[in-house]
Amino acid sequence: MLSPRDRVFLATFTTLLVALVCTVHALIYMDRLPSRVPSHFDGSGNPNSWSSKGTVLGVYMATVWGLVVIFLVVGWLITITPMEYVNLPNKEYWLATPLRRTETYTYLFTVFQIWGASTNAFMLFVFQLMFSAAINGEALSNLFWFGFAVYMLATAAFSISLALRFRRLPADAQPVAAASLRSGQKQQLLI
Repeated sequence: MLSPRDRVFLATFTTLLVALVCTVHALIYMDRLPSRVPSHFDGSGNPNSWSSKGTVLGVYMATVWGLVVIFLVVGWLITITPMEYVNLPNKEYWLATPLRRTETYTYLFTVFQIWGASTNAFMLFVFQLMFSAAINGEALSNLFWFGFAVYMLATAAFSISLALRFRRLPADAQPVAAASLRSGQKQQLLI
């Protein structure tokens, strides 16, 4: 099993790797795209607004790297949030000891980074469909709705698994008094 530090590194690496793949994707298409690119589509996939190639690529990169910053910063903020502000089922158990607290915060950071990488993978998918529509002069592929449904199902599964993981206590869990999580108690993370 990987150590908490290794899991945090791997999650961060994954988030950055997907963003780098998006960047390479944008660079590959920079010379292939026409000067005006469809940037908005109606429900049937027909373009109804166009932007310059530079604007579309700029929005793509700003979105991807903005999401990286948001997911990494929020993931990090999760690990330094004082315990009294953490809203987690059975937090008295999950945050009771430094080891459990480290495992809990590592899990939250890791899953949050996976969600961020998945979001950027969805961005890659959407922009690829958009680029194909621009180059071929066609409507946006109906694959968009399939990809959107997959992303939304993955987001729902992420949310449900997160709630279920912390709602259930291990069979050998000892009850922990809420007083053990005193306000202002210094957090010790073992990362």
